[in-house]
Amino acid sequence: MESMYFPFEYHERRAVYTTILSTLLVSSLFLLSSCGSQGNTGATGSTSSTSTKAEALQSIRMFDATTGWAMTRNAVLHTIDGGVHWKDVTPPAHSQNATMDALFLTSNSAWISMSQVDALTIIVFRTSDGGQTWQKSSIQAEISSRVQITAVDTQHGWILNHIRGGPQAEIIEIFRTSDGGENWERVSRVYPASTDGPPPGKLPFGGSKSGLSFVNASTGWVTGSVPVNNLAWVFVTHDGGAKWQQQALPPLPYTTTALLSFMSPTFFTANDGILPVNFTSASASGFGMYVTHDGGATWNSVPIAKEASSISTIDFIDMQHGWAIDRGGTNLYATIDGGMHWTKLTIASTTHSLPSFKFLDFVTTEIGWAIGATSSKTPVLLKTVDGGHTWTTIRYTIS
Repeated sequence: MESMYFPFEYHERRAVYTTILSTLLVSSLFLLSSCGSQGNTGATGSTSSTSTKAEALQSIRMFDATTGWAMTRNAVLHTIDGGVHWKDVTPPAHSQNATMDALFLTSNSAWISMSQVDALTIIVFRTSDGGQTWQKSSIQAEISSRVQITAVDTQHGWILNHIRGGPQAEIIEIFRTSDGGENWERVSRVYPASTDGPPPGKLPFGGSKSGLSFVNASTGWVTGSVPVNNLAWVFVTHDGGAKWQQQALPPLPYTTTALLSFMSPTFFTANDGILPVNFTSASASGFGMYVTHDGGATWNSVPIAKEASSISTIDFIDMQHGWAIDRGGTNLYATIDGGMHWTKLTIASTTHSLPSFKFLDFVTTEIGWAIGATSSKTPVLLKTVDGGHTWTTIRYTIS
């Protein structure tokens, strides 16, 4: 599963999550090759790096014990041997001057969105063969500070374009595709407003928007935060993103007055999902979670134990089993009851002194990967086969 860092985007379909308050794990990558019109611009071939230097991984998304994807500062990678060897499958015409977000749908299918500073075009690359070939589409959009991409299958996807704003208010626009990413249409846009209340069916200007997530082609959520105590900034749509309404949530247990920062929900089935939240009060800060068993129609808060207060990164593989990293990156926790209780893991390393952890990605209750760093700050890729108790360094190559 993809880790969830707060704030970050927490991807659907396996716990992601995503990640607790900063912004996505994505860095500058690709050069927009053109400012074409909205729609498909044809297939392109892939390019590969000839370097075998093991660049530092920034995120990883495995689908089983052998196959998955990863990203470095300037490349998209694919592996079929558990991360020992990575193939550079970055789409062509990439550059340090563009920002990117990646959505890995299956072990062989991925969508990459790219936007360049001061450009009026978002480029979307799609692959269904592990990055051997890419198809490209372009979207006429407003100047973007960053983009986020999500989908529920290989046909239905959305892009959240962050135009400008800050912690109190932000302008965004949302695009949708229903033909596998060939064509995109804008279905929603936030406009500056002098009042707190948006027009009926529209997303408000107020609030910083953290992410976008859907459970099916119709129902989805935009989440975020606003500097108002106990306000749940969670909006839901039932028509694919055209109309939105704020969703009422019960209060978190054990908290009275706090600022709430919501991350995108992640669903494991059509009905079962989790909605993470970070809260900050005058006396404490911590991690909270809501769960649904009816496709997001209702959400119930989870009474989380005190040991979860230091959590900053989480990764769930289903509604019960999850792992977490504390804010210092030195302690790992695991839950088997949906986050109500967390057990601090006794960690051992087979190849070096204990690392610090930054990113988690489990595929079973036993097998998982982590991105971390040694005591000398050297980035490392780690793997566990015993649920997170013992970690072995993977000395990987990129070609």
